Amino acid sequence: MQAIRNVMSFCERRRRALQLLLALATTAGLMAFSAFAGPLANLSFVETWEMRRVLIVVLLTPLAAVLGYAILSRDLKWLEFLFVYFALTCAYVLRTTVFNQVTPDHTAQRLFVEALAQDGLGAASQGAGRYGLLGVYGYALISRIPFRELYMIKLASIVFDFALAFAARALVERFVDRRRGTLAMLAVLYCPLTWLTGAYWAQWDALCALLCVLSLYALLSRRRTLCAVLFALAYAAGAEALFCLPLLLLWPHGGLRLRALAEALLTLLLCALPLALTASPETALAALSPARLFAFSQDQLAYCAPSLYQFVPAASMSYREQFGYLEFVPGVYTGEMNKWFTQETLDRLQAAGVWAAGVALGAGAWLAWRLHRHVPRSALWQALLLCALAVPMLLPGMSARSFFLPAFVSMFYALRHERRIRVCVLVAGATMLGYVPALTGQYVLPMTAAMAMNLLAAVQAVCDLRASLAPGLRASGAGAHARQRI
Repeated sequence: MQAIRNVMSFCERRRRALQLLLALATTAGLMAFSAFAGPLANLSFVETWEMRRVLIVVLLTPLAAVLGYAILSRDLKWLEFLFVYFALTCAYVLRTTVFNQVTPDHTAQRLFVEALAQDGLGAASQGAGRYGLLGVYGYALISRIPFRELYMIKLASIVFDFALAFAARALVERFVDRRRGTLAMLAVLYCPLTWLTGAYWAQWDALCALLCVLSLYALLSRRRTLCAVLFALAYAAGAEALFCLPLLLLWPHGGLRLRALAEALLTLLLCALPLALTASPETALAALSPARLFAFSQDQLAYCAPSLYQFVPAASMSYREQFGYLEFVPGVYTGEMNKWFTQETLDRLQAAGVWAAGVALGAGAWLAWRLHRHVPRSALWQALLLCALAVPMLLPGMSARSFFLPAFVSMFYALRHERRIRVCVLVAGATMLGYVPALTGQYVLPMTAAMAMNLLAAVQAVCDLRASLAPGLRASGAGAHARQRI
């Protein structure tokens, strides 16, 4: 018994060192195993065994960094450490199982990386509007790495996934509930949208979400300059960051001021300067243009997106089966839908949608300014969800990936309001229904059902926001009535 107590005492004194040793041993063991078995042993785009083994080491090395950060960032007791250790390891291994999967979008990615490898940033114009400023720089860096570009893109997406998970944990622990930080981290890592977007689809949507979370963290910490810089970088990573702009500008508890906005614009200019000098100013503008939101569906009002335009067929009619209800409209037949919805009609609807989104943002800005004295801090998460969800619902030309950020924000909403987990289920479920046809070309449910799920979530958020604002408005009305009597 004394020997057991001595061993336990030694493990407790050397707890962090032993935890780091276990993390390194786990990474080394997975590297050795993956060299002979498992999905990494059959990477089809690597020609030689020697190169494949080097690539396996490169792909699994971030796991040691992930576990090391989890250990060093806080003093984990053994039971908590074992839980986090197994959760993080399994989340990483889950992503390595789809490293060899190729989606149709990889053709465009491969051609863009090859062009960057031949001509440098001078070829950025071929993908600036599609991948954004930070995406162009990231792909240019990958083009210089002597490994297959698909694996490097997926490796970067995995790094962004885990960074997003740790950022979500920090935000929830400080500003929501300290006890739910680990739950937030695991929700990000094991949400199908997260690993399907990155490790399977090879997209970097998690980078934009990560920078938005860090910007929100800085805003709540009243560090306006840092908030502005991080938001500018988020916009450079993905135009979907604009969905959160009204909240960052107008939130009464530390919203951005003119100086911070100037710093954000300066950050964007500095980021775009290398591209403007090496390629052209037009290419830099294309990489920063809000038109990137429509880069995936220029000829359609909605592409597998659970938005309000799912009742309107796309010009190309790529997925005509979801518009079967038009067979019941007098004078319209399935084969004549393209004639009924002409390109001129679609252009008018697209312009009307852009104006509707602008009016909605203006109304929200006016409401935030009008009620800034009566907005409680708890209303932040409701306003954030409404901003992130309402804008892509109204804007035409959205894709399924445009709803990645709203789905992620809905997790914060569920963590803040534990009785509103159905909101997260509705938004994430609607986004997932949009991912299925985008990845497989087949529908599980009509996208009109996904649109209805988003509408229900928005209605719930509006009701909750109204309930949060009611006490302040009543107090304001009572105070005004008392002043009139005096």
